[in-house]
Amino acid sequence: NLSLVIDRSSSMSVKGRLEYAKAAARHVVQQLEEGDRLSIVTFDRHVQVPVTSQVLGDRAAMIQAIQTIALGKWTNLHSGWEEGGHQVRQYQGGDTVNRIMLLSDGWPSVGITKSAIIAANVKKLSAAGVSTTAIGVGDDYNEDLLGAIATSGDGNYHYISLPEHLPEAFEQEMQSLSKMVGQQVMLDIRPKGDITIDTVLNKLPVSPSGQFKLPNLVEGYAFSVVVRLAIPALNEASKMEREMWATDELLNLCSFRLAWQSPSGVAQPVQKAMLQLPVVAATDYARYPINSEVQQQVALLLSARLKQEAMYAADRQDYSTAHNFLYEAKSVVRDAPTSPALELDLVALESLEADLGARQIKQFRKRSHKSAYQTQIGYDQTIVPLD
Repeated sequence: NLSLVIDRSSSMSVKGRLEYAKAAARHVVQQLEEGDRLSIVTFDRHVQVPVTSQVLGDRAAMIQAIQTIALGKWTNLHSGWEEGGHQVRQYQGGDTVNRIMLLSDGWPSVGITKSAIIAANVKKLSAAGVSTTAIGVGDDYNEDLLGAIATSGDGNYHYISLPEHLPEAFEQEMQSLSKMVGQQVMLDIRPKGDITIDTVLNKLPVSPSGQFKLPNLVEGYAFSVVVRLAIPALNEASKMEREMWATDELLNLCSFRLAWQSPSGVAQPVQKAMLQLPVVAATDYARYPINSEVQQQVALLLSARLKQEAMYAADRQDYSTAHNFLYEAKSVVRDAPTSPALELDLVALESLEADLGARQIKQFRKRSHKSAYQTQIGYDQTIVPLD
């Protein structure tokens, strides 16, 4: 149950963006299966619905309707998204994924334009079972808004620098939808006794009850959460709660509880796990090998944080500090045990340095934002799924 919501403002004429968006929409029509439901909404100052929500049938008629989409003026993004939500909500239910795919190349200029209000409304619709993916094309859209929409909407976020890559982005999104097995994924982390959470390196939304919101569960994709615990030293005078001891040698440090819903909104059995580690002397602890996979994930997340800091420094036109943050990120990545993901991250950092050096700030900001977002909050769609 899908709604494509496409910006048709005048800026979509740049480099043929609207024509590529229409090509991507045609591709979606061809890829959907019999029984799937699709609507297509467009917006400029006003909202139009070239294809009302309907079960796939006459594909040729849908494609013809897509061809009639023409350029307009201004950007009423919220109203376009709202109509997409209306189209999906009419037929919500059953074993279906209910999603809006929102594509824009600009900033809201008509109707509701405040990012906080838009994101809050997207979050309400997500809680009602309709998720939103945000796709930004070009270098002039509001990446902070589209990132917030994707996070609040329990969907994905794509940055498409060249419009000819739009069909590929739509294809990635369709594959993700076809393999999605869980949504509204919440992780509860509960340290035991005097142990506390020092930090969660991911930048995850947190519920009022302290649970962490994770991205959708997608078959074949792994998502890592890195948690740093503050564990007080043990000595003979320590009075540990008896429930913390699993055995005379193993200590229960932290419990984890993972809850989610099926794509149709049905709550699934909660998964539970307990982190247990042996109690050892400090001299013995120093001889334990360091887990290279954990080091790699820590390096990726620290690099993501430093990219964000570089982005904020560039916003202040403090380009020297921005370069320093990128240099520090490269050092973090190089010092970690090598992995394919870290090698890709190093290439990304080199590209960001080149953008910053050439003062291509719009492109630098969007690349930094996308890279940090995908590492901290979502999946990196460029990584090949696991077998």
